[in-house]
Amino acid sequence: MKKYLQAIPIILFPYIFVVLLIIAVCINIDVETVKTIFFSIMIAYTVLLIYFTISKMESKEMVNVNLAIKLFQLPWYILSFILEIICFITGIFGVIITALFIIINLYVRCIAGLYSIGCVIKLKKNKNIGIPKTIFYSIGSFIVVFDFIVAIIMKFDINKVKKEVNVKEKVNS
Repeated sequence: MKKYLQAIPIILFPYIFVVLLIIAVCINIDVETVKTIFFSIMIAYTVLLIYFTISKMESKEMVNVNLAIKLFQLPWYILSFILEIICFITGIFGVIITALFIIINLYVRCIAGLYSIGCVIKLKKNKNIGIPKTIFYSIGSFIVVFDFIVAIIMKFDINKVKKEVNVKEKVNS
């Protein structure tokens, strides 16, 4: 359970990012300070992501966390898409906000995609998947909407592998 709690910062990243941005705008922090804060947050999340990739978490646990990350970030993608459309339609100021949302979404996509790549590496390292699936999962993890499908397929694949291992153990004993 502790391993799943460690994923909360990754799951909540887009929400934390936007709340901090709103606070920065409300208290009128200068642009350079905001850039420094957000750059520091991005570095911290990248380090956290590397930690998860090299952690001793089992393949099945990593796949479950990957699916949780995708599912909990789904409302963010829906909300940001709606806000981007509204802001883009409203004019010049809206275009600037739309560009900001695009940058945030790209970084969120990278974080979620890199965690998925960590899962794929762990699955391949444990010989749970072959090279074609490794390539398919790696590319699919960065495509919007398709990454959810890939996360679900990875979940089914790891469950299938675990069932096959259990059946082989029962036959051998």
